[in-house]
Amino acid sequence: MGWAVALLGVTGLLVLAASPGWLAESPGAMIRYGFSFVCHQIPDRSPHLNGDQLALCHRCSGILLGLALGVAATIVIPPRVGRRALDVHPVVFLTAAGLPTAVDWLLGATGVWPNTPVSRILTGVVLGLAAGLLVGRSLLAPPPQPTAVPSPNLLA
Repeated sequence: MGWAVALLGVTGLLVLAASPGWLAESPGAMIRYGFSFVCHQIPDRSPHLNGDQLALCHRCSGILLGLALGVAATIVIPPRVGRRALDVHPVVFLTAAGLPTAVDWLLGATGVWPNTPVSRILTGVVLGLAAGLLVGRSLLAPPPQPTAVPSPNLLA
């Protein structure tokens, strides 16, 4: 049930971020303002729809898309496969998934590689997918059972 709420929430955010392309200028500007707290929204690095800039840049859009795909994927990945694939520590898993994003940014910042909208979206999807798999897995995991605490023996 928790994964369904998470999937619905993330998908709702994805639709909301894309909505300025379908809405009038004033509601679209309010939505972009709301997302400006989490994204730089540089026009050259953001997707446009019907000539209007969407509320997230290419990379943030990819991360949000990957997050939705990752949460959804936890339902179709058999539990034993998912457990084996995610056996590494979550910090290591997310760090490894973030490396393509970091490399893409670094190569672009140094002028070695001109990162493109496609490279930004794809590296964002990789990072978001990893985060979504972790979120989905944690929401599907059974809650931890309390362990019995032995009562102290007052007579000893």
